[in-house]
Amino acid sequence: MLLLYLEIISYLENSLNSKNKVVRVMNRFKWVPLHIRSPFPPKTVDNRMAIFWLAREGDRDGGALWFVNESHDVLDYIKVSTDSIVSVDEPQEGFATGIGKWHIFKQVLVGEAIQIEKFDGFYDLDYCFMTTVEIKAPKLPKTILRTNITKGGVHETVLLWNTGESGKTIGYKVKGCNLQHSQSE
Repeated sequence: MLLLYLEIISYLENSLNSKNKVVRVMNRFKWVPLHIRSPFPPKTVDNRMAIFWLAREGDRDGGALWFVNESHDVLDYIKVSTDSIVSVDEPQEGFATGIGKWHIFKQVLVGEAIQIEKFDGFYDLDYCFMTTVEIKAPKLPKTILRTNITKGGVHETVLLWNTGESGKTIGYKVKGCNLQHSQSE
């Protein structure tokens, strides 16, 4: 029992230390349309390009989540919050965790990816996560994009296409006007 307790304490300390490090990389991720990535089974050709998207690196049940800026503009900032809930046995019982923790990243360069979250392949499997990203760019009004709630962590998701459409299952709101939108499958 003591060994399990020490493992949990060690995990929590490592998790807190790794989440405080800001990791920014250039040109690590490049959007490739699904019909080119995996031609089988045949998919409809989709020539849209993702300008803001979330990339998941590592094991599907663990690994890092990255915000990728493939627009043609340096972003003034992005504000990111990953909220989570965990359900306990009964469907009616749930506990919210991590709500309200915003991280701000300034001057996001073209082609830059910022690690915004790191998921654990074991401990995070019981949690449901949702990521909210607020983007401020010179040619874009302040925009809020929100993913669906996903068990085990948010996976690769297009936030905004070059056509101005939000990604599938992404909700968005433009600050300063009443435009709200949510696409679902």
